[in-house]
Amino acid sequence: MPTSKRKRPIVHELFAPGLKPDVRLKVFGTSEYHVHSVLLKLYSGFFLKFLDSPEKKVPASPEFAYEWITQIDDDDGWHLVAAQAAPQKTGSLHDQKKQSQQEDAFHALIQAIYNMPYMIYRAEELAALFELADYYCALRIVSRTLDEAITYGEEEGVFWGLKENPCRFLQLAISLRNERLFKECLCLSLGPWTDPVFRKGATGEVWQICEKACSKIYARMGRVNERLLKRMHQLARNDPAARDKMLEYMKKVSLNFTDSSPDKMYLPQYYRKLWNFKSNDGKQLFRDAMEGLIDNTLTLARDSKAGQGDFIDFFLCESLEYEEIPWDLDEDHW
Repeated sequence: MPTSKRKRPIVHELFAPGLKPDVRLKVFGTSEYHVHSVLLKLYSGFFLKFLDSPEKKVPASPEFAYEWITQIDDDDGWHLVAAQAAPQKTGSLHDQKKQSQQEDAFHALIQAIYNMPYMIYRAEELAALFELADYYCALRIVSRTLDEAITYGEEEGVFWGLKENPCRFLQLAISLRNERLFKECLCLSLGPWTDPVFRKGATGEVWQICEKACSKIYARMGRVNERLLKRMHQLARNDPAARDKMLEYMKKVSLNFTDSSPDKMYLPQYYRKLWNFKSNDGKQLFRDAMEGLIDNTLTLARDSKAGQGDFIDFFLCESLEYEEIPWDLDEDHW
């Protein structure tokens, strides 16, 4: 009668020039990481504090000075503990999907510590990585490596996951102090313009940041409208026919804001239509007055257009200045 054999864990041996791995991390019994204590302590505040605590100084084995294994918590969470600490419960999580996600997130965390490439394919993977980075006090190194990780992964998969819950990931971006993720999520949190996501559930700092960014876009619209009025005033003297074309087109667009919902007013779509307008002689009469308002500053959806398609009711322009990002950009230790 055949007997089942337990699969041996996958061993990941990490390389550091001139150093021999002195730490073995056993993750769920499915993976082993042979890593270097010097790097763990350099990039993880958790390991800096606890790796050499008195009760864990006894060498774990002839090969490794340190051995940490998985402890399963009562709430089906998990964390690593020193093998000498004799954890009460080891093994696997009840939720196998969650365990697989956590395994991937831990692998990404180790890759980040070693400054090696890793990939984020979906927004929930990003959330899982953040959770581990926060617990192991490794937010700084994850933030520094995250831009490349998102670029390597399936960008659209990550992006549309962020769009589903941008305020959640905006808070995460602030904790990570990741400028790229912050700007993407802030942009998404301000839409749709007729009923912004952040006004439905954001609180505290996230609410304040979004309100400020929203006000700046309103101010930008005001400047665009002022330039449009000046433009028409100039044309009234120099080219009345062109001015009449502008007024006629603005009236036409304002009477039909949307193709599918004429009862709704989508300002981003309105300005997009003004931007797209060309007169019979090829002149783009509105464009020079609309600088910056319907730009797309998204880096994970570069082909998207404000006021069009999936973003018919979104402005995608820069809404906060560099110096207004809510953390100290020059701070290196956090």
